[in-house]
Amino acid sequence: MIILYLTYLIMTSNSWIKNGSAEIINNKKFICKTNKSTPGLKKKVKVNEFKKYKIKIKLKQYTNNRKSIPKLWIANPLTKKTIYISNAKKLKDNFYLLETLYENKFLSEIYIGVLISKPIFNDLYEIIEYSLVETNLISFDIKNKKIKITKREKEKFRDKIKKKYSTKVKIHKFPSMSSDLLERENYLYTHLNFLSQYINDNVNFINEKVDFNQYNNIRRGYLKRYSQDEINKILVNSKKLSGKIITFIMCLKNRANRARISIESLVTPANAKFCDFIIVEDKSDGELNLHNFSYKKLLRHYLINTNIYWTRAGILNYGVRKSKTPFIAMWDADFLYPENFIEKLIDYIKKFNFNQYIMTINMYETEDSDMGIKGSAYSSLWIYEKSKFMKLRGFNENFHGWGLEDREIEYRMQMKFNLKTIYSFGVIPKLFLLHLSHNNNIRGKDILE
Repeated sequence: MIILYLTYLIMTSNSWIKNGSAEIINNKKFICKTNKSTPGLKKKVKVNEFKKYKIKIKLKQYTNNRKSIPKLWIANPLTKKTIYISNAKKLKDNFYLLETLYENKFLSEIYIGVLISKPIFNDLYEIIEYSLVETNLISFDIKNKKIKITKREKEKFRDKIKKKYSTKVKIHKFPSMSSDLLERENYLYTHLNFLSQYINDNVNFINEKVDFNQYNNIRRGYLKRYSQDEINKILVNSKKLSGKIITFIMCLKNRANRARISIESLVTPANAKFCDFIIVEDKSDGELNLHNFSYKKLLRHYLINTNIYWTRAGILNYGVRKSKTPFIAMWDADFLYPENFIEKLIDYIKKFNFNQYIMTINMYETEDSDMGIKGSAYSSLWIYEKSKFMKLRGFNENFHGWGLEDREIEYRMQMKFNLKTIYSFGVIPKLFLLHLSHNNNIRGKDILE
């Protein structure tokens, strides 16, 4: 297989960070101050989800300690837990080559560093060379040996899945992005039949049986299962909340017909006992008309003029500032809310541990489109504490268009408050909403200025 190496911008700063009981000398030199295994220097680098990287560190040992074993060390900067360790290759003249392949799944940043096993006191090392490049290798195992997956092996794997799972399951594409075929197979087994059966039995808006695009669902990471221990941490004692608990904030421009369908599925007197509803609409040629809507007094409709072709971030920030409840939800014009959605959501909010987690509600496509096939997972509804949201000063309004502002503030929320994102599918599968499917050509484009 031809391997394409793409240069990758690592950080704006090339400085290394002190770690463990190592002492930094002249930036890239470090001394071990203990005779126990210890990390030396580390570097925080940005990585993309579901990308594979080749990591290379060339290391020089100045002290004559033949027992010490340098290792390449990768860790999660949020949890500080070690993800991967790889041994070094001994070169001439006390040089070592630390080289490995790493497949990133759900992280946006990782720590890369050097760990010294069996050091002596004042063991001295220097990082001579460092690189991180993206590669399109299909897969590799934990022993750092390349695995060449032939076409025949792909077909055998596909046939194995077809025999094991329901005949309704359609394998659209071989899941080549996983580094562990067994892990991918177990993942399929955990999710697909359960979700397919639930959607077919319970979602009245979908009249036909659903074949899921498993590849996209898993690749995006929207369908996750949590252990019972994790669920016990996610759901804690009920909070004492009364009155209005959450504000749904819709951002809108030029999509009045779709917005009307979404509004009618959510804004009702029963839901208004617990929720406020705010619609912020940017001035356009096709503005929303609610004159004949029975419950228009239950919502607030603001018409503003941003003089920008589309700024979802700016419109939502305006609505958040107008909200008065402890929780906020970012509401798009193509969201469709099933019956009893609010009742289930309020119960979930009262039990959810917002001190450690970010709440997202899973969403599924209503029709086949270029966003996905009918029933496939599509993005999420984010629920935030307004106090935390305001401490981050809201969405980044440098984003014009749609999409990236959600991920960017989710990342800032994770980093600022040390939170982990939780998808409702793995905790309360019956809590979900639907995405009114459409083609990408009616959407704006992401532009970061």
